[in-house]
Amino acid sequence: MDKFLLQKKGKHWDGAPIPNVLAEDLKQETFELFKKRGIRSQRLSEESLTDTNEQLLENLKLKEGKYLKRAALLYVMPWGKSRNCMRFLVL
Repeated sequence: MDKFLLQKKGKHWDGAPIPNVLAEDLKQETFELFKKRGIRSQRLSEESLTDTNEQLLENLKLKEGKYLKRAALLYVMPWGKSRNCMRFLVL
């Protein structure tokens, strides 16, 4: 049913917004690693080191309004810290 509704809206599973998850809930180390590797591969500039995690998520189009998308959770969710992470990713 969810898949059908998402298709009707022209969205995919990973683009569905997830309420009750904030950028602060995500793993800081993953953001830092992404920035370092982005600079090393020349896909990011040195100035992007000063971007907040919120700005980075917006630039990567991992937000819809005030909500993060499922793709953001797959990308930077702190899997070791929470056993309830999977409840956001179930179809």
